[in-house]
Amino acid sequence: MKAKRSHLRLISLGLLAAASWPAPAFAIPVFARRYQTSCVTCHVAFPRLTPFGEAFMRQGYRFPEDDEGHVNQEPGDMELGNPAYRDMFPSAVWPSSMPSIPPLAVVAHGWIGGDPFLGREAPSELSFDNLGANVDLFLAAHLGKRFTVYGKLGVGTGPSVQVQHQRLFLSINDVLPDSTIRVGQFVPEIFQANQSARTCTTCHFSMRRPVGQSQWNYGSQVGVEIADTVAHRLRYVVGVVEGNGNQPNLEKDFYVRLAAKLGGLSLDGRSGGTESSDNWVDNSVELGVFGYYGNAELATADEAGEPVTVRDRFFAAGGDVFATWRDVGLYGLALHEVHGQPTYADKQVRVERYVGRLRYVFFPWLVPEATFEYFNTELDQDMTYQVMGTVDLLVRANMKVWLEVIGRRNVRAPFEFSSARAVLDVGF
Repeated sequence: MKAKRSHLRLISLGLLAAASWPAPAFAIPVFARRYQTSCVTCHVAFPRLTPFGEAFMRQGYRFPEDDEGHVNQEPGDMELGNPAYRDMFPSAVWPSSMPSIPPLAVVAHGWIGGDPFLGREAPSELSFDNLGANVDLFLAAHLGKRFTVYGKLGVGTGPSVQVQHQRLFLSINDVLPDSTIRVGQFVPEIFQANQSARTCTTCHFSMRRPVGQSQWNYGSQVGVEIADTVAHRLRYVVGVVEGNGNQPNLEKDFYVRLAAKLGGLSLDGRSGGTESSDNWVDNSVELGVFGYYGNAELATADEAGEPVTVRDRFFAAGGDVFATWRDVGLYGLALHEVHGQPTYADKQVRVERYVGRLRYVFFPWLVPEATFEYFNTELDQDMTYQVMGTVDLLVRANMKVWLEVIGRRNVRAPFEFSSARAVLDVGF
């Protein structure tokens, strides 16, 4: 406790550094209701995941069967059929279950912000218009011991309501021991940062940037993914997806990831870890390498302006590392791509993407974080880097205020602060 109190002398400095820094799956209250446990079981200043929360996600959103200490009450499901029907199969329908509580959750977002850095000669764009900005609707349900349905729908609440279907997939557990199969629309587990929900409005900025005229990026895709944890510490992921380029992809995309974790809680949440009440402390290093092969058909135009279709075959490879020690967490990602033809005129274009992130947990309710992202291609005028500072203030277990400052620099342009926001998130 004394060590934590000593952090108070650094809080003002931490807030100043994050606010003046040179200029995601969100939390799912469905599972808190289902297991009758606190949000902080899996989150520190939601949506950031604790090591146990990451293991929970890898296990298909389920607690390990040999670790029920986090569950205050066994969830009561509605049985669909007599268990004896298992012995009668195939002469009877295999029994299952469904939640006895509504499998729905809401996370509401609103913010005050804009661009207060325009200078003395231009008016500030500070605005209250987004205090009722948008709502995320979540569907999450266990169907028996092996199946889980997960979905997310984003709803904008501006002058015209906009609905965005972001993901919907079926997770199948333990076809092999500790395996998970995802079928549907999901964010591929290519690198660790792609799975960890963040607190920011432009998260994974460099990962969402398209190359040339191709609209492909590392976001949500439709397909099948198989992941398995071996000997608690090793993990592999293999996926086949439609791709998210400009045109339907008849050839499909393929990716693979290999990861290992040293120290801390194991990847499946069943060994290691610490007995400390500070559940974000893991003292570990997670290393990963990955590769992605894809195709994107581009509807474009030739020199005469006639419509043509070109095919961009591309390959991406890289690695990432996530290290934690006591209250400090450090993440790094390096990614290299080669695109065959991202525009009609450009071929064999190389791309670099880098991410660096540093966080410090002053208290479980006060978490500042700084992020650096870099994107560069061989195409003319196509280099950007972004720096971002955020501070999470957890008012209640399911209510959070966070502050964000973002700055960017494009090629041959000066560095500029682009926005600042104060955001309120409420989950229920």
